[in-house]
Amino acid sequence: MLYRLDGAAVRRWWSHAVDILGVLRTEIDALNVFPVADADTGTNLYRTLHAGLPSGDDDGGDLRATARRCVLHACGSSGAILGAFLTGLAGAAQLPWDGARLADALARGAAAAYGAVAEPVAGTMLSVLQAAAHAAADSAEAGGTVADVSDAAVDAARTALLRTPEELPVLRAAGVVDAGGCGVLVIYEALRDVVHDHSDRRPGRMSMDQLLGVDRERLSSGAARTAASGVRCHADRDVEVMYTWQGTEENAAALRADLQAIGADVVLAGLDGVWQVHVHTAHPDQAIAAGSRNGVVSASRITGITAGEAVPDDEGDPAPGR
Repeated sequence: MLYRLDGAAVRRWWSHAVDILGVLRTEIDALNVFPVADADTGTNLYRTLHAGLPSGDDDGGDLRATARRCVLHACGSSGAILGAFLTGLAGAAQLPWDGARLADALARGAAAAYGAVAEPVAGTMLSVLQAAAHAAADSAEAGGTVADVSDAAVDAARTALLRTPEELPVLRAAGVVDAGGCGVLVIYEALRDVVHDHSDRRPGRMSMDQLLGVDRERLSSGAARTAASGVRCHADRDVEVMYTWQGTEENAAALRADLQAIGADVVLAGLDGVWQVHVHTAHPDQAIAAGSRNGVVSASRITGITAGEAVPDDEGDPAPGR
């Protein structure tokens, strides 16, 4: 059992989370209802975190570098929110972390994720992140160790995830929990595994039943109904637009407002003046123009929401969307 979370432990955390997401991403994709039912949230979380993995001799202790990679390579709104969460962790105290510092890092991560979303919605991955952070803080305040704090975070994340259908009507109608929240639970389960020296367990043995503590059929039946009925929360938002953007905090606020005027599901995740921008809109040209008006746009991609097929534009190569 670990009593301090150092750079090597953080690297194992990310790597283990990627392994579990790789196993469960298809099942998480099947739960994807909000903000649009395009069945790729698990895959986008996997791709985003995989892109952030340290390489070479990097021991994982440079959280800013990991967060920056995730922001630059974020896929979909869930990936952008995950990138924002990591920027929050990067702003915490320098490693190693004891229980109190871990709880503070998780609180900073949850706050950064919440702040990245223009219109936060209850019953999403934001709710799961916040619940886990609050429980971690309570544990740390009571003198909890790293193990105590990670245990509290996992338990609270699972409870919050199972509560998401009560908070978000579209989930309740489909009979599913939130897909992004499910990904958050995976990440916290990976943390607990590392802290308890269980990260060598084979991810292939992890099932959705074990992760959620509920009958898989309860979830899959809802997902099947969703796929069959073609549930979409924003039928008038034809495409997903994402791009890397450089600008100031002030200009980021202006860009957020501009994007909200022409679309929905706006997320801006940034670190050191470089941001990943996400919006669902029927006006992709206007979304890109707003970025250029307020800063510098690069690596833009436009993805059709319904078909899930990328539509190349003049700014860069297409990439998978939410």
